[in-house]
Amino acid sequence: MDEEIKQCLKELEELQNKLDDKKFEQLRQKMNLSYEDLDKDLDKTLELLKRYQVEEKIPAFIRRSLIISNDKKLSKRFNRQSRTQN
Repeated sequence: MDEEIKQCLKELEELQNKLDDKKFEQLRQKMNLSYEDLDKDLDKTLELLKRYQVEEKIPAFIRRSLIISNDKKLSKRFNRQSRTQN
């Protein structure tokens, strides 16, 4: 757990014991913002990971496409040569 969150939880507990409602509410809001920031960061990280996974597959896809394309060209060339020899 993040140190800032640990500290906030500790302060939260202390304020609950003191029953200082105003400070308690401020700290609760601060924690919510921390969690929201963490959530946003996790969402961004997940999107970057997905993008990386897709980008990682692109070179292999291009290689396969080139191989298929070359195979088709070779096949056409072989068929033409076969017809001309007959």
